Amino acid sequence: MLATDDEFMFWAPEYEKHGTCMVNGGSFQQGDYFDTTLKLKWQVEAISDIRVALSSIQPNTKEPLNKILLLLRSTYNVYPQLACPWTQKNTLAEVRFCFDKFTLQLINCQNTNSVCGTGSGGTDIMIPG
Repeated sequence: MLATDDEFMFWAPEYEKHGTCMVNGGSFQQGDYFDTTLKLKWQVEAISDIRVALSSIQPNTKEPLNKILLLLRSTYNVYPQLACPWTQKNTLAEVRFCFDKFTLQLINCQNTNSVCGTGSGGTDIMIPG
């Protein structure tokens, strides 16, 4: 199956940013990057598991950044990276997971905080509902 122009426009920058590191640093071919990316998605059933991990937090309320990280660690046994938009530094937008490029196992992210908690609201982060 050939990729559509829209699909190519999505995957090309992803490969340039992440895939070249994986291919050059590991034992993967270019096609392996795309197959592996889809397999890793299933390793982290992100949305449903994240909702379960954070179920003790009421939607649209703020909680300390460290509490959110600890709740996620208790589910995944690793610390993910939390990402908040530059314009809303106290609103969680993404939970990012890190993988070892050789073993493809979940690992602790080096930087667990990407902008989150650096706004005027301190380190309390809102989980959108």
